[in-house]
Amino acid sequence: MRSTLQFKRMICTLGITGAVVVAVSGVAAGSAFAYQPEFRGIPNHYTLKGGEAKLINVNGATVTCQHVEARLTLINAAEWDTVVKFTGCKAPLLGSCSSSGAETGEIVTNEIGLELAYLPGETGRVGIVFNYIFKNPNEAAPLLALKCEKAKYEGAMRGDFIAQVTPTNTRTNNFELKLKDVGSAQEFTEFENYNGELIKTHLEYSFKGGAYKAGLIEVAGLGIETEFNGEIAA
Repeated sequence: MRSTLQFKRMICTLGITGAVVVAVSGVAAGSAFAYQPEFRGIPNHYTLKGGEAKLINVNGATVTCQHVEARLTLINAAEWDTVVKFTGCKAPLLGSCSSSGAETGEIVTNEIGLELAYLPGETGRVGIVFNYIFKNPNEAAPLLALKCEKAKYEGAMRGDFIAQVTPTNTRTNNFELKLKDVGSAQEFTEFENYNGELIKTHLEYSFKGGAYKAGLIEVAGLGIETEFNGEIAA
């Protein structure tokens, strides 16, 4: 199944008039669908940064990383593409953990999409959906894969997750993202898609190639910095 990101790119490729408003003369693109928050401001550099991160297998090991960083590429006013890098990653008794081909202690995601969406509940509350998988997460490639240097530990995560983003309707160059778990679940697990339909996210972890089970991710001090001021219009 296609993600909304893939679907909207297909519309752009086919040249269907009015589906997507593209950037003109330095003004950011308009949102592809009416029911969706959007970033407003001139195109500029977007950097995702965070401190300690935990990749959690609810029934097993937790991999802890010291830093998170990514450069975001704006697709339209509601979406970015990126590859996220976790550094200084290790797990108790397992040593350093890394992705294939990465430096020791570095875990790198596959290319993923980030999408602005409304969160249910309080009016105007906005989240960023990471790696939104449309309908069937079982068809998705892993979000990331890792190996740890001891005990031949291998793991993979797949699916999507949500971070609340603030502020909204305020011009700034620094947006705070709230990404954490509460017990055995992510704090935010649902969002409203471009049709206003409530969608539930699925984040899963596989150990040594086994069945995927519930997984969690949390990052302290996560945020997006921009070169120039902009706002998330909600």
